Amino acid sequence: MNTGALSTPRLHPRAKILSPKKKKKSLLEVFPDNQENLNISRLMLLCYPTVRLNINNRESMNDLEKAWPFLQRCDIFIAHASRLLGKDIMKEWELSVEHLADTAVDKLKSNVHVIKNDQFTNVLTEYKNAVTSRRDVKPHIIASIILVIMYFQEDQDLFFTITKDDDFDFSSISTPYPIMLIKGYSIYDELASVKVIIERNYMIEVSDPMEGILVTFLSYYVFDFAYPEKLAK
Repeated sequence: MNTGALSTPRLHPRAKILSPKKKKKSLLEVFPDNQENLNISRLMLLCYPTVRLNINNRESMNDLEKAWPFLQRCDIFIAHASRLLGKDIMKEWELSVEHLADTAVDKLKSNVHVIKNDQFTNVLTEYKNAVTSRRDVKPHIIASIILVIMYFQEDQDLFFTITKDDDFDFSSISTPYPIMLIKGYSIYDELASVKVIIERNYMIEVSDPMEGILVTFLSYYVFDFAYPEKLAK
């Protein structure tokens, strides 16, 4: 990844002692042409208190998009979430999903309620097909999370949606809550384009469904959404 170390836009040389208003202005001046600049990451962390204030006082996600556009960059969003929750989110996530993947699929496959449920059977079939065509562990982790969601009778349609339409209309999304939009053949599609959509227009682009799952969950905490009733367990 190009970190911009060789050619970076000049933020204010005294950015660390600038007022919140001037820090914000400095960020807006370099957006959107310098997404890979490390200075932007540092400045966004310096702006953390002001960003939280704007999040808590927003009228809509459009307000945040205008005020803090870099928050839609996945790495900056995760850094913000790590600061909010007081832990290294990526490290915690990797440990959690590895543990889940080691236990969930095997345990749920042997559960009598799972065996008799057509939806579970379809998920397991799709998972097995993905495992035969891919050599990484991500299908195992993704299947584990989906099966857990279904086991607790949560509505997976509120968690992710899949489309093959390049011109997909965000306004047609069924929920204003954070949801993962996958443009591809399935949640296991290695070539899929993945975004997390909030309020049907605010967008955080992620690298793959695994990262999309994390960002979808985190969005509820970062933006202070209550889980919808059908996704609350």
